[in-house]
Amino acid sequence: MLSRVRLYGGADGGSKSTSRSQCCMLLARATGTFSARSARVRSTLWRGERGARGRHTLGRGEHLRLLAKQAAGCSFFVTQIIYDVNAAKNLVSDYHYECAARDVKPAPTVFTFSVCGSLNTLEFVQWLGVDVPHWIENELRHADNTLDASYDQAVATAVELIAFCRRVGVPFGLSVESVSIRQVEIEASVRLATRLQAELRR
Repeated sequence: MLSRVRLYGGADGGSKSTSRSQCCMLLARATGTFSARSARVRSTLWRGERGARGRHTLGRGEHLRLLAKQAAGCSFFVTQIIYDVNAAKNLVSDYHYECAARDVKPAPTVFTFSVCGSLNTLEFVQWLGVDVPHWIENELRHADNTLDASYDQAVATAVELIAFCRRVGVPFGLSVESVSIRQVEIEASVRLATRLQAELRR
C-alpha cells in the first residue's frame, strides 16, 4: 500500500496539500514552481519505473532520459525510494551539468524516502524495484532495531542529498512514504517527515 500527503510549492512560494492519508506524509519544496500540469504527469515519471537509479549507476544515461521527458513537457520528477545516495548524487550531478551545457533550466526533482521496520518491509521495498546497497541491507538485517537503523539511514541520506543539491543549485523536494500498514512504521514515517521538514528549513 503506497499512499501519501503531497505538498507542492505554489507560485507564491507557499504550500498546498492535495491529498491526505494516515499511511504517509510527503514533503516537497522546490526552488521552482510546481504547476497543475506537473501534477497530472507525475505518474508517468520515475515512480514505478524499475531500477531508474540502477540504470544510471551503470552509466546508461538516466540524466538524458530526464532531459528528454522534460523536453516532452514534464516540469518535475519524482524518484523511487532512495537508499543509494551515491547513485542519486551521480544523477543530480550529470543532470545539472548537462542542463548547463544545453542552457536548460533544471526541473525540480522530488526525492522519496521511507523506513523499513522489518525484514518483510525491506523485502517488499526490494520487490518494488528499489535498489538497496548490499552494505545497507546488511546493516538492517543485523541491527538490534531495524526500524531505528532504517530511520537513521534515511535521515543521513536525505541530509547528504539536500546539501549536495543546494551546492550545485538543482531544485529539489523531499517525499516521505510508508510502504507498510504497521502502525509503528507509519509513526516512524511521520517522524521522518517532521525531521526532514526541519532540515529543509535550515
